[in-house]
Amino acid sequence: MSKKEKTIYEIGYNLLPTISEEEVAKEVGKIKEKIVSLGGEVISDEYPKQIKLAYEMSKEIDNKNVWFTSAYFGWVKFEIDTAVVSDIKKMADTNLNFLRFILIKTVRENTLYTPKVSKPTRRVYSEDVAPTESTAESLPINEAEVDKKIEELIEEDADL
Repeated sequence: MSKKEKTIYEIGYNLLPTISEEEVAKEVGKIKEKIVSLGGEVISDEYPKQIKLAYEMSKEIDNKNVWFTSAYFGWVKFEIDTAVVSDIKKMADTNLNFLRFILIKTVRENTLYTPKVSKPTRRVYSEDVAPTESTAESLPINEAEVDKKIEELIEEDADL
């Protein structure tokens, strides 16, 4: 297989919160072993951390829907031949310790780099700004000069 036939993928997964820390390590090992056994290469990964889910998720366990509010979340980015990526999906589908997973095509980039997000700027409205000395003092307006300038602009516009 040449590099041209391979594509970059990422699998993000939620493992059941009821499994032990040792089982979490075994599941991560199974994922990576499957990728390597299929001729893939692990690019980067993040070891699963227990997180609170944004909403309850259910999984059928012993013919009953069991609801979870937390899970172990982790991901693995890898390069593999597109012809065998379906085997990774099958492995995740049949694994009873997976609550949910997503398998996507992606790009090779440094996934550990996170750019700093700048703080949003606050809009300042005129009523929010107190007049300062420089804005409070204004130069006197010479009405004759203003009228003369307006007449010049009108004449230029008429000539066009």
